[in-house]
Amino acid sequence: MDKVKIIGDGNIVEFGENIDNSGSSIRIQGQNNRLIIESEVLIRHSNISLKGDNIKFEIKKSAELTGCIVSMFTNTSFLVDEKTTMGNGEVTIAEEKSITIGKDCMFAHGHEIRTSDMHPIYSIEDGGRLNGGLDVVIGDHVWLGKNVTILKGAKIANNSVVAINSVVNNEHLEQNVIIAGMPAKVIKRDVLWGRKMYHKTMYDDPTLGEFIENYNSNAGKVKAGR
Repeated sequence: MDKVKIIGDGNIVEFGENIDNSGSSIRIQGQNNRLIIESEVLIRHSNISLKGDNIKFEIKKSAELTGCIVSMFTNTSFLVDEKTTMGNGEVTIAEEKSITIGKDCMFAHGHEIRTSDMHPIYSIEDGGRLNGGLDVVIGDHVWLGKNVTILKGAKIANNSVVAINSVVNNEHLEQNVIIAGMPAKVIKRDVLWGRKMYHKTMYDDPTLGEFIENYNSNAGKVKAGR
């Protein structure tokens, strides 16, 4: 994989087979960072920056990042699970927090995901910090519509849909829902989405068997996360 620049000691880089990194660059600057990109991953026209120490960046097999800007800082982690696809967007991970994205998610263009406000807000009364960073957890098979913003502390459960232009800033632990708005809230329950528009029913889509079984097993109510 070309266009990888490493500055610092103790950094580990692991690449699987058949990686396509057309038009992309990766820069690692710091100590003891780990970059893992598994086989069949596509990272096209993306810019990935690991700046600091003890950072872990991991993309699982057959995932795709296209036109993404990823910025990570000291003691942070980023996991993208298998078959997840991310269109043009921006991911920022700071304040020693993490972003975890499940398998077979689909993120439309214009998404922004962040663990931090990036600038502190203090209480004049006692001088304390009011807006510390928080982890972000997105479950399996989650669809983010165009221009969705995911803020620190957000959790989205499996098989969910986030409507266009929504802002998610809290926890949504119920599966198989559509959430929408600023801030986002549940507007419809008991749904399941697919990637291909030509199927007449969800049972016609061979890729949804696992998610239908999961819904039936969990009655549509489980916590987000891995």
